[in-house]
Amino acid sequence: MLIKQEHKVFANRLEAGYVYTSTGELYPLEWCDFELYEHGENGTPPTDHSFSFKAGKGTTNFKILKHSTQL
Repeated sequence: MLIKQEHKVFANRLEAGYVYTSTGELYPLEWCDFELYEHGENGTPPTDHSFSFKAGKGTTNFKILKHSTQL
C-alpha cells in the first residue's frame, strides 16, 4: 500500500546569524528589519537599500548604494 502525503511549507521570514566582535565575543541575531520581498520584487533589483539588525549590545544600520559609471 502506497500512502502519499503532501506537505506545503511557506516561510516569508527567516532571521538567523551571529556577530563576532574584535575581542572574540559571539552574539546571536536578535532581530533584523530586512524584508526580502522589498528587494527585487517583479525581477527588478533596487539601486540602493538599507536595513538594521540587533545582536549583542547595539544596533547596526547598513545602507548600500549602487554607483554606476559609464566608460
